[in-house]
Amino acid sequence: MTRFHTAPTLLTGLLLAGLTLADAPAARAKDVDLLAPHWDFSLRESPDPPAADGPAAYASTAPGATWNLVAWNIPGGDLSPFTRRTSGNVTVFSSTAKEASVTITQAKGATRATYKLIQDGTVLPCQGPDRQPRESDLFASPSGKAKPPHESAGLLADGKYALTDLDHLFSDADVRIKYGNVKSAKGCAVSQGGPLISVVLNNPTSHQTLFYQLALAMICGPQPEDRQRFCNDMATKPGTNYFFTKDPFGVDDSLPLLGQPFLKSGERRDVRVDILPRLLKLIAEAPAGMDKRPENWRIGHYYNGQHIWGDITLESEWTSARLIASPKAESGGP
Repeated sequence: MTRFHTAPTLLTGLLLAGLTLADAPAARAKDVDLLAPHWDFSLRESPDPPAADGPAAYASTAPGATWNLVAWNIPGGDLSPFTRRTSGNVTVFSSTAKEASVTITQAKGATRATYKLIQDGTVLPCQGPDRQPRESDLFASPSGKAKPPHESAGLLADGKYALTDLDHLFSDADVRIKYGNVKSAKGCAVSQGGPLISVVLNNPTSHQTLFYQLALAMICGPQPEDRQRFCNDMATKPGTNYFFTKDPFGVDDSLPLLGQPFLKSGERRDVRVDILPRLLKLIAEAPAGMDKRPENWRIGHYYNGQHIWGDITLESEWTSARLIASPKAESGGP
């Protein structure tokens, strides 16, 4: 059976200012936050693939938003412009559509806003006589504050860090999820989904791209018996899968392979994992035609969020989302 995956896009953001390494020679370099704190968000246009100059912003919680939100190819109408309400020290921005909704909560004194993503497969169609599902993606990513939105290329530190420059690359996400089945199933051939984080690597030597996606949960909804068994196997015996074997390359990974169990419905957890060993392993095992030299691969983009197919509902709430690089100690004499 075909393993369903998220079609990667280039909706991601530029690294913002503040990357300072330790000055002392031979000292261990300081850890570096590669993502700006998520506070204000813009909504981006949904057609996939986007226009040549990237998905344009059509609404935001404030000018100069440092993060983006997009619901790719959303059925039943795009997310609405934000509505705002304030109560005491808390401001809440909401955006809704038939298939998805977004809520941004900003609390006075907090360093990051909380963002909640909700998808409802009720209006997500099954296509064709074989009832194949339509994919629905709802993603957040950092944007480039220093450039107008249409120029935001999504590079983190302008590709400063090659994988071999690092001792660790931590993904740290404080996230809560909740999922279930739609009230009235349409009978899609596939019903599944889950929350994820993704890091996109660029290779300026071979001019290649690698999308790395880490599943934080595997959700199996109502579907035919053989497909149900396949989905359950992915949930109970997770593995990796190169879903794109030509440039741009793409690989799915699973949280249990990094030493933590999948998130369960209703659970909130600070998921902190070092993805560098996984990236090095997966590059070494790459399909034919992909550059297997880790020194040529540089950190490029980041996004997180969720994707669904078929007859399920999914909610994820992100209190914190960080990507933290631990550069190797600098060499040199006194």
